[in-house]
Amino acid sequence: MCLPTSSQEGFLAPETINPDEKTSLLQDPHGMDLLDEPTSTFSQSVFNAVNVLMGLAILSLPYAFKITGWVLGLFMLLVFCLLTRYTAILLRKCLDLDPSMLSLSDVGHAAFGNKGRIGMAVLLVAELLATSVALLMVLADSIHALYPNLDLNLLKVIGILVLIPSTWVPLGILAYTSIIGIISTIALVVVVIINGLSTTVSPGSLLVPAPTNLWPTMPMSIPISFGLLMAGFAGHAVFASIYRDMKCPERFPAVLRYSYMITSVVYVVMAGGGYLIFGSSVQHEVIVNLVNNPHYNQFLTRLVVWTVVLNPISKFGLTLNPANLILEVFFSNAPFNLNIRASKARRIVFRTMLCLFVCLVAILIPGFHRVMALLGSFSCFTISAIFPIICHLKLFGNRLSPAQKTLDWFLVILCSILALTGTVWSFLPEELLQ
Repeated sequence: MCLPTSSQEGFLAPETINPDEKTSLLQDPHGMDLLDEPTSTFSQSVFNAVNVLMGLAILSLPYAFKITGWVLGLFMLLVFCLLTRYTAILLRKCLDLDPSMLSLSDVGHAAFGNKGRIGMAVLLVAELLATSVALLMVLADSIHALYPNLDLNLLKVIGILVLIPSTWVPLGILAYTSIIGIISTIALVVVVIINGLSTTVSPGSLLVPAPTNLWPTMPMSIPISFGLLMAGFAGHAVFASIYRDMKCPERFPAVLRYSYMITSVVYVVMAGGGYLIFGSSVQHEVIVNLVNNPHYNQFLTRLVVWTVVLNPISKFGLTLNPANLILEVFFSNAPFNLNIRASKARRIVFRTMLCLFVCLVAILIPGFHRVMALLGSFSCFTISAIFPIICHLKLFGNRLSPAQKTLDWFLVILCSILALTGTVWSFLPEELLQ
């Protein structure tokens, strides 16, 4: 099963884009080409793509299967995997229109002018802020799972104080810590399986699986699962950079194939394994189940939880950096004229205030799964599904077959319904979802 990509269709020549509707990001005011030579090999590109895809969403996958049951959960994982791989190929097709396009914002600008660029910038800032909130909540929730007597909100405040300095340092320093994320994810999956095989006491055992369901038993909660399952396949904001940095960009479809295959296998193992082990008792974050099970090797479990704690510490500054840059430029222009980027002290103050805002949101939102549901439903469906498709329709509409247009519009409508429903449901009180 695969979605068509129209890869046989010829690309529009860059000259067909209105010169007034595009802006090269590769040239300085003197016309100098600023784009670095591509440096990434095929294997490096696959690693980077996997690192982008496998993130915090994995913590809630077993809970998503608790909501959906086996049939619907596996079906949605497959559909969202194929959908986002398809839109990633569409994104590459749009980027090939003009070598000066480096990002989703550039694609939006080519398709819809300045409104497209501004709209994508707003969406990216919203997604990055939501991801930062999720990172802070994972840090606090993980420590709270180890030390339940500590106040959760206090841990969030302490956590943000630890994370704030990471937004001050140069990005190059933080880049070296990004590998911690993928190590943390793999370690979590391995420990879940090892623990499940280490005991015969259910729930908590793979040898004696907990009762599970083929079909949903919480129908009112199904829209929550849209975002929880979609969030694990959203890497399109970074895919453009990965594509542009490839030494052999013609192999990008293969990069997507291997990275999505690896990610999907890990997700199925985590979602299915966690659901089999804990059944209906699985928590919003699976690490809570790991810590609270007395039959597990506590040293191994605590070690992997601390690895999960390191994940937000390593990613927070990297995640918030693009949002910082966009907002600093925005508030430095009229009507604000704050000139934030005029001095390092102003940037530090602004970034600290933004971190405190992230902490406030983390305190006000009731749970990690709600943040991930909102992130997946609103941001991921919009940025990783709807946006690439509508840009594809806009830029290639007069060259697409009726079948391709019908498919694209069907996906836009379907994703819009799922995004709207999932977003609304992420704000509903828990008692209405049971």
